[in-house]
Amino acid sequence: FYGKCGGECGWERGDNCTACQDLLFHSIQEGRYEFPEPEWSHISAEAKHLISSLLVKIASQRIGASEVLSHPWLSRACDNLNLATPTVIKRNNSVRELSQFAESAMVCNRVVLQHFSMNLDYLERPNVYPLSPPPLGLSPPSESRLLQRRTAAAAKTHNSCQFLHLTHSPSATAIASPSS
Repeated sequence: FYGKCGGECGWERGDNCTACQDLLFHSIQEGRYEFPEPEWSHISAEAKHLISSLLVKIASQRIGASEVLSHPWLSRACDNLNLATPTVIKRNNSVRELSQFAESAMVCNRVVLQHFSMNLDYLERPNVYPLSPPPLGLSPPSESRLLQRRTAAAAKTHNSCQFLHLTHSPSATAIASPSS
């Protein structure tokens, strides 16, 4: 059964197409089918006749189980003829896998290009992303000149203010407390 909508919908590759599914459903209901040449060219006329006899729409006109078993195609038992179906299925799966691989490669390329464009943007505009802190910005507590002056002043005069210097790490803090 083929349900071609006439567009490039990917139905033949196994993609989903609502229009083709509807056409296929109506073809099945009406008992319309065909044996397209590329896939069915190696299939014998007896096999096609058996399939056609099984796909008759009116049940009373359809062949029964005993007639199927006595059909010339089954009585001939043509085991030596290999079907192309496994090759077609494998080819369709390979096409689908190749499409998925190509899509993944394109996504990966986009991510890499985006990453490099961000890095080039960073390198081309140094004023936008300065490497050093601004000249009037705050220093880390361990490098604060104000803290150093207050610590030196507190060392000279222990009566007015007492400073507690915890560590010289980036998160170092100074705590001022009035002494009474």
